[in-house]
Amino acid sequence: ATTTTTGGPMATTTTTGSEATHAHVQSLPCNIKYDGPADVSGRLIVKQHADGGLETAFRGRELRGVDAPLRKGTTGLVVDTGDGTARVRGTFDRIRVWEYDAPPGPSNSVMDALAKVDALTALHAPED
Repeated sequence: ATTTTTGGPMATTTTTGSEATHAHVQSLPCNIKYDGPADVSGRLIVKQHADGGLETAFRGRELRGVDAPLRKGTTGLVVDTGDGTARVRGTFDRIRVWEYDAPPGPSNSVMDALAKVDALTALHAPED
């Protein structure tokens, strides 16, 4: 099913069903001058540790990572924009976050943003 909403400078097209797929979102600690699909599973050989931590290498540098789930009830969207429209191409429920040499901690920008969403949700929740 496709729903198109107009309002403001951009129309939003939400695609569900077979067109929107589950996406594997990864946050790397570097800038890559490329925007598009990538053969991540063929390039990043990931080792999973017993404690749930992850390890790989990218361009010769060791990366340590974690799978950071989104807040319960939250769905992330992968959106393509262009021609004045936004099209949902995929959804995700977690982000694989990578850092150099050590697992991502609270100072990592993605981990910090996820923690702030949790804090703001709790702050604005109705009182019992």
